Amino acid sequence: MTLYERTGHVDLDHPGIGKVFYVNPSSTYGPAGDDDRIHGEHSLRPLKTLQNAIDRCVDYRGDRILVYPGTQSVTTAVLFNKRGIVVEAMPSVGFNPYNRGERFTIYGTHTDGPAALITEPCTIKGLGFCGSEAAGASVEMDCEEAGAWAGAWNYLYQCRFVHWGIAKAYALEIKGTADNRIEACQFDGLWTGYTQAAIGLEDSGACGVWNLTIKDNVFLNIGAGKYCIQLAAGTHFRQGLVEKNRNIGSALFFNSAGEDGDAVFVENYPGGATDGGSYNDTVANLQIAGFDFAGNHYSE
Repeated sequence: MTLYERTGHVDLDHPGIGKVFYVNPSSTYGPAGDDDRIHGEHSLRPLKTLQNAIDRCVDYRGDRILVYPGTQSVTTAVLFNKRGIVVEAMPSVGFNPYNRGERFTIYGTHTDGPAALITEPCTIKGLGFCGSEAAGASVEMDCEEAGAWAGAWNYLYQCRFVHWGIAKAYALEIKGTADNRIEACQFDGLWTGYTQAAIGLEDSGACGVWNLTIKDNVFLNIGAGKYCIQLAAGTHFRQGLVEKNRNIGSALFFNSAGEDGDAVFVENYPGGATDGGSYNDTVANLQIAGFDFAGNHYSE
């Protein structure tokens, strides 16, 4: 616990001590947020928008943002562009992890971009995301052609990707980057599913998708004939780990798009039979392409 969390005060002689910011988009829970009022650094009163809180953070200071329940409707993507911050749904509100994501949703009402764009390493816990860009994703993680290490080292934990019946290609789209971890999240396509896949991977410039871990996630209603994880043409999925995920519904699990790679798929429940019941090709052919499979559980 930081000095700020214990006392509500900042030690100005030690600026490296992380600060805690609160965000409340609703007046239903706790004190109402207010972005218009001038907030001193010592204030424990919440802000109204997550972007305002992120903008007040400092790279690698160890800042933390706690978010109260309530849908945050945004007209431009929330930019997760500060390094080393933790953004978390209020842990004291006693919802189960996936319900937290439903009640803490960032809803992008605009149709020209994602609800959230992650370009710097951060940790996001328990938030929900829903975008409105038909050809895009609810959340985009992008190195912006700046090399593998930009947009890298992110950790998404117990987040919920909601569909809400709004047409979109992906829940999460990862462009390039390296060493990101998507864990214990829920991808829910609701009634209509995604037009492409729950998670889409593609290169960003000359940078492939490296060292990505996709673990312990649940995929629901992604869409008949669609995929939980899909590569775009020309994508390099290198040294990835896809482990212990569960696919529930009529979607297939992985589409390599005919590309070579060396990701490992282990102990997943793809939701269908081996080969064409779960993938875009046979396991034998995917292994020839470089992908490894071990201990996965197919339909009986």
